[in-house]
Amino acid sequence: MDDFEKQLAAATDPVGRVKLIAESAQRILFTDINRASQLLDEALPIARKLMRRGEGRREYALLLRASGLLDYTQGEIERAGQSFEEALPLFERENDRWGTAYTVQLLGGISASRCEYDKALVLFARSKHLLEESEDLPGALRSLSNIAAIYRRTGRPREALEHFSTARGLAVSISDKISESNALLGMGMVQNDQGNFDEALQSLLKSLFLKEAINDREGIESVLINIGNVYALIPDYRKAIGYYEKSLAIHEQLGHTKSESGCFISLGAMYLGLGELNEARVWLEKGLALSKNIEDLHCYSSGLATMAEVMLRQGDLDKALDSILASLEIMKRINEQDSIAAALITLGHVQSRMGDIQAATDSIDRAIVISKAMGAKPDTRKAYELLSKIYRQANEPTKALEYFELYHGINEELLRMEADRRVENIKLELEREQTEKREALLKIENERIERELDLKTKHLATMAMSIVQHSNFLNSIGKEIGEAAKKAPKTRKQPLDRLSRRVKQQSHSENEWKLFEQQLDNLSPDVVANLAKRFPQLSPTELKICALMKIGLGSKEMASLLCVEVRSIETYRLRIRKKLKLKAEENLMVFLSKS
Repeated sequence: MDDFEKQLAAATDPVGRVKLIAESAQRILFTDINRASQLLDEALPIARKLMRRGEGRREYALLLRASGLLDYTQGEIERAGQSFEEALPLFERENDRWGTAYTVQLLGGISASRCEYDKALVLFARSKHLLEESEDLPGALRSLSNIAAIYRRTGRPREALEHFSTARGLAVSISDKISESNALLGMGMVQNDQGNFDEALQSLLKSLFLKEAINDREGIESVLINIGNVYALIPDYRKAIGYYEKSLAIHEQLGHTKSESGCFISLGAMYLGLGELNEARVWLEKGLALSKNIEDLHCYSSGLATMAEVMLRQGDLDKALDSILASLEIMKRINEQDSIAAALITLGHVQSRMGDIQAATDSIDRAIVISKAMGAKPDTRKAYELLSKIYRQANEPTKALEYFELYHGINEELLRMEADRRVENIKLELEREQTEKREALLKIENERIERELDLKTKHLATMAMSIVQHSNFLNSIGKEIGEAAKKAPKTRKQPLDRLSRRVKQQSHSENEWKLFEQQLDNLSPDVVANLAKRFPQLSPTELKICALMKIGLGSKEMASLLCVEVRSIETYRLRIRKKLKLKAEENLMVFLSKS
């Protein structure tokens, strides 16, 4: 039993339970969807009663938002939108800037799901502004990535890639792995749209690595689908199916109906690519039924387009035509520019098989215009290839040759780009290996230098203590000689006084200090000179104390070394702090170690 469940078990007061659930419902939703549903069923009716009495406005807003998230994950888009719209003014009245921003962001997601892209862009821009004002940079980065995703969906790949790249750079600067992984996912999707498969896989695999590191299971399922999408276009259908099946297993565990329908459609498309048409229809029918039920128009239109290709292969041309026309109607309604070109190519193929050459070429010409505008070269290549075949079958060799040459040109370009990317990847891999080797050698060298410095520091400290002991020993002898001189007859007093002075001079020998200073300079060249240059306000004695502190000597050892009282050393330290203008919380030894 975790802390929340313990606190909930101890909370017998209904109002107290509501507050506790309101603060924790969203967190629980991402770990245990069934438990979250139970808690919301318990808390929402009580929260509504409190609202009627003018109490618990913020708690009710939190519960509404969590309820909306639960509905969204289960494909209940309209109900989720209603909950978010009801929660938003409550957060605004409470002047809860973060709650407002996050709810606006969620409403942007609802608008995107409804394919209301202009409205979604406005909402995401507003949430980004609010989150930046609240200094919630990770939240602002989510909104930035959402804006990029809308650009991708509406056929603006350049803007999409720029926004995703900006989001990634900002995420790296603040060490936000969640935002970085999401930006990499978006970059991979755009790169895949443009046929840059190696770059797409690199971006997606980096995203997968980050999401696995932070255990973002929802994110992992999304990345797996998109890796499957890359292999679908390469094409390597078996690999694609493997990634889709891994994603589907996570969908089922998390109970995400919305994502599950997309996975069914993708699996159907892969079996179509393998020529296993009956298996393809099974998966497509499951995906179409589910996406229609949850009103996922993007997924439903994609499923209809793929089903049209299956029917085309099976020779059921009338049903294929109905299916692809229904798909295009939805795509146009929701402004699904990134899918329209491929659907128009399928429509042209169906029309050519039905003998309507003019309609077929018109459809494919429209597809070429859209694919060129989006920079979707794989779609353009497919359109040129199909037009060449259509004109050849229509006994128009000149046009057939013209489009074959266009197909051949773009095919060569894509193959060359792919080869260049692979060469570049090999170069990058070699550079990475060389960098790793250099870093390993540098690490070994740094460790060697650190060991030498450690030995020298220990030697210097030993030398300092030896000087201290020597000084103490000579002081002791000097005192004994002084005592003996007092008691000695006059004839012996003068020699003893001379001997005492010589001993005293030796105990304060500058030669020993100079030798010590030389050793200190060997450890860290020109320590005292550098300190004197940086801090000319320090006296020679204060500079000596600074140098001794740099090698880690304490006040007692320094007092013995300099033949002064410990109290004097403490006084010097206070003077040094004052001259260096250090604040009370600043440590003098740390400051000197960095100087």
